[in-house]
Amino acid sequence: MKKSVIVASLVLLGSSTLMMANDAMKDWFIGGEFGGMSMKIKVSATDGVTPFNESDTLDTTYETLKVGKYFDFGRVYGH
Repeated sequence: MKKSVIVASLVLLGSSTLMMANDAMKDWFIGGEFGGMSMKIKVSATDGVTPFNESDTLDTTYETLKVGKYFDFGRVYGH
């Protein structure tokens, strides 16, 4: 996770510098998004005789790099 944050930061810094240097590129942008979630799941049931209990935890993170362009009607981007 740390490596991806550092790489994304360097890409953003380098591309921002290039974008500011060229007026023809001023409508383009590069952005990043980082996030994560943690879900705790508990299930209790019975089949009529035997009780059943189960629990689990799901921890996940994501990193996204977005590249796009501003237009008069809004912006279009992909990641």
